[in-house]
Amino acid sequence: MRSLLSVVTLLALGWSMVQPSMAQPPDIDRWSGSTAITPAQGYGMGNPLTLTWGIVPDGTSIPGFNIGPAGNSNLIARMDTIYGSGPGGTDLTLRPWFNLYQSVFDRWSSISGLSYIYEPNDNGVAFSSNDTASTRGVVGVRPDVRIGGRTIDGNGGVLAFNFFPNVGDMVIDTNDNTYNNTSNNSRTLRNILAHEHGHGVGMSHVITNNSSQLMNPSLNTAFDGPQYHDILMAHRGYGDFNEKSFGGLGNDVAARATSLGPIADGGSVSIGNSARTFVVAPTATDFVSIDHSNDTDFYSFSVNSPGEVNILLEALGFTYNTAPQFGGQTIAFNTLTRSNLILALFDTDGTTQLAIANSTSFGGNESIVFDLNGAGTYFIRVTGINNPDAVAIKTQFYALTASFTAIPEPSAGLIIAFAAVFGLIRRNRKAA
Repeated sequence: MRSLLSVVTLLALGWSMVQPSMAQPPDIDRWSGSTAITPAQGYGMGNPLTLTWGIVPDGTSIPGFNIGPAGNSNLIARMDTIYGSGPGGTDLTLRPWFNLYQSVFDRWSSISGLSYIYEPNDNGVAFSSNDTASTRGVVGVRPDVRIGGRTIDGNGGVLAFNFFPNVGDMVIDTNDNTYNNTSNNSRTLRNILAHEHGHGVGMSHVITNNSSQLMNPSLNTAFDGPQYHDILMAHRGYGDFNEKSFGGLGNDVAARATSLGPIADGGSVSIGNSARTFVVAPTATDFVSIDHSNDTDFYSFSVNSPGEVNILLEALGFTYNTAPQFGGQTIAFNTLTRSNLILALFDTDGTTQLAIANSTSFGGNESIVFDLNGAGTYFIRVTGINNPDAVAIKTQFYALTASFTAIPEPSAGLIIAFAAVFGLIRRNRKAA
């Protein structure tokens, strides 16, 4: 059953997806269809996805689902009580609190292959735990991800619950005073929304007793938004940000390479550096990965003269404890060794391979030093081979850096001097 419920609570209560029987972190169960906008690459693991989202009209029926009493949504009225209604009316984007919701989806979009479009229309159909034609997202009718609220259990306990794909809808406990905390730009509300939507894109609760992650079962406001493991799982399910390029076709061929820009003499370019830090700042967006062995990432860079290019590909990762929420064994999860990365350099045609580096194993870095014959745009390819261990998550964060040193062309005077010396040698040889 794909549409199980999950919760974020102050007491770590609730249930989650079917957990693996082996010792490993729970995998993601991503959307497999039924979205308002069909993805260009399909619904396979690691492919980008666009979801529509919206807030249901007050009065929309929300059944009990064995989590509190059935009731009609009053989320809009509850938010208006806390933040004010602004000019009111049906245009929710004018509400003072709307941008808090928008920012949560913007944040998930900035760090993954997920994209979001606000859908202002909702026909008020009752919430359902089933993916049916009458409840799934339709452009101009209702969103993929519908957000409502009703009483769940009052203060404390369960703060919200969410359906897993292919449903993704969210219910907030509007009778809980926790939401009155508006400090740090309403971080309490934003972290709850971000956590619940993590379930909405297929993430289960994960126990990490030596780290703090958004998808831990209990509310935590010591950080702001998705953390390291949360972003890793988003990449596992939906790829990195560059997978959304070229209309969702991604950067898996040279013709759609992600541009690193020009490299000046003595300069360098780099990508992927946000994954060097385990605690993720709310402004960090520079995450790139090989999400599994079928993933290919192409990058381009340009130079204005012949010279030496030095390319470094670094595997990035940390070791931290993880376990499923219920009945799972805790393991030390090493995210440095999920994929054996391979680096290649291609000529300006994008197909002629100039060099390849695959000299290290899992967790190792690869490098290429190569003399480029002339100015132009060159291409870098990053691929990986899955770690053959039993852990399902094979997504590997990495950083890529390219630096360049120009080789100056000889001046006209030097060319004349070389020619004169060469001629002298030839004359001397003839005289001899």
